[in-house]
Amino acid sequence: MSINNIYIFGDSFSANGSPFYRNESGKPVFWVNMIDIHYPTLVYAEGSRDLQTILDSWIKVLPNVNKNDCIVVGLPYFSRWRIPRDETEYKIENEQIVRHIGQHGPMEIKVETVNRDGLEERLFENQIMNSSRASSLNYKEVIESLTKLSKCKVILWSWARFKEGFKPKGLYDKTDLEKELGYWGTMQDVFDRTNGEYGNKGDFHWDEKTQKLFYEFIKKEIEK
Repeated sequence: MSINNIYIFGDSFSANGSPFYRNESGKPVFWVNMIDIHYPTLVYAEGSRDLQTILDSWIKVLPNVNKNDCIVVGLPYFSRWRIPRDETEYKIENEQIVRHIGQHGPMEIKVETVNRDGLEERLFENQIMNSSRASSLNYKEVIESLTKLSKCKVILWSWARFKEGFKPKGLYDKTDLEKELGYWGTMQDVFDRTNGEYGNKGDFHWDEKTQKLFYEFIKKEIEK
């Protein structure tokens, strides 16, 4: 069966690759760009995107999905909260309007009565509630339901580790991917290995080798 479109949802791991100026190869490396060479790819991702916004985007595309498509969903940890963007800062992703931004993203909302620090202090309780047993189990069930409702193949993965009982069925989390890829390297690892010549300090996004290995993994899953 041929694939029509690949729909990719997620956070920074699906939005940004390892930059050429920090890679030892001197080339930008990103698994999404490598997938795009083979298939028409529609990306709905942004740095620090929260789970609810990812689920919202997934739901919104379902009317357009057919059995020859494939959905790839990168899940962050469940506790992230989000804030609404100012109307002038709405983001457009493939004609889909994104009206919220994740808690770690640049605040694109005009708040006259409180600054960013004050807003984060007020919303910290959301992080506690989102990571509660009730919320985590609910997210798990919603993800599993969306997987069943989607008319096409769905690939679920995460750079985070999931505790027993809270992992959605079919999800490849960090523990699974370490086994599948046989390697897990970050830009922090590159920084340490090269004494700061390459990589990024404090950056736990994938290095270029992991980007390539993950691309090979995803491509194989798509073509199963």
